[in-house]
Amino acid sequence: MLTLYVYVCIVGLANYVFKIIIIAGISHLMLTPVWIFYFILAKVFGEKDKNIYNLLKRLMCKYLFLLVYFILVITFLT
Repeated sequence: MLTLYVYVCIVGLANYVFKIIIIAGISHLMLTPVWIFYFILAKVFGEKDKNIYNLLKRLMCKYLFLLVYFILVITFLT
């Protein structure tokens, strides 16, 4: 009986760890388009020219993109 209990605990723990690894991997894959968009914005608005207007434009584009992206992700996940 004790052996069966230990076996069930080990299998349950392995299943739990596997789920955590899958969730972490999927969350990183979901953030990949965000980082690609940030990289493109840095190239479009310039990395060297850092006046306040370019920084604000880039910030607003990031916020709008994140808002749209997370609404799409939530829509497709539910």
